[in-house]
Amino acid sequence: MPSQSNRFEASAVEKLNLDKSGPETTSQLVASSGIHLTVTPYTKLNPGGVLPYAIGGPVLLGLVIFFVYRQRRREIDVGGAA
Repeated sequence: MPSQSNRFEASAVEKLNLDKSGPETTSQLVASSGIHLTVTPYTKLNPGGVLPYAIGGPVLLGLVIFFVYRQRRREIDVGGAA
């Protein structure tokens, strides 16, 4: 398995137009100095403990909707208050 590097260097490059007087415009590329970046892999499945809320919230909401629907159907079938 090949090893993957987590170190990168980034720099910005810009094209400058030096002479804008005619169709033969001269231009020059200018590069900034590079910055070194180290990227660490982030493989945590439950960052900040949010996974129980992300799963539990919709499940709880679905259960509430299901029981409200079931209760209303029972009241309609029995002829309860509208």
